[in-house]
Amino acid sequence: ASLWYGIGQPDKAWQLLLQASTSMQPSETAFWETLSDLGWALDHREQAVHASEILLKEGKVRSADYQRMIDYYRQRDKQRAFEAAKAGWQQFQQPLFLYGLLEAGMALERWPALRRLLDQLTPQDRLQMQENAYFWSLAAQIYRQTGAFEQGLQASWQAVRRDPANGSIVAGHLWLLLEQGKTGDALQMAETWGTRAWRDSSLTDAVGAVYAAVGDSKRA
Repeated sequence: ASLWYGIGQPDKAWQLLLQASTSMQPSETAFWETLSDLGWALDHREQAVHASEILLKEGKVRSADYQRMIDYYRQRDKQRAFEAAKAGWQQFQQPLFLYGLLEAGMALERWPALRRLLDQLTPQDRLQMQENAYFWSLAAQIYRQTGAFEQGLQASWQAVRRDPANGSIVAGHLWLLLEQGKTGDALQMAETWGTRAWRDSSLTDAVGAVYAAVGDSKRA
């Protein structure tokens, strides 16, 4: 298989590996790693993930294997995506797995469990995430869904601070402000970001809702 791959024939290498897989023992780590890697590269995702799951059962799973399982199951089986992300986070403590865990948990509406996860993050964990706007935007949604509205607003503002050019994040914060009746704060933000609403469709509805909330129908 290595020879086929080395001369630019990855499809032939893949066919050879696939044929050999029917008789290969689960303990042959290098084989299953190669099958997973090449299968993923050639977009044979089902077989690649199957190989990664064999590595998982054998205690030889790699970070890339968890990533493949999350990506593959995200739209096919949210529970399995959640479990893969959780195991990946516990084993490797990489931010990518925490984001995957939060995403999958939100899709499953596991709000209390996600809130506990956020509350249990160590200072070292938070240090990895503190400059990532996407983490804060996910955290804001979780806090909101578990009734921690002030923490949700704080997290949302942290997301805005880290990525002020992201219209979706700014819009999300505006909606949270309106939801909490903080129309003055929302209006101040709308005045700052409102001109972008003309060219950023993700902001249009939120900015319009702010002006409507303060009775400025013309600008709304």
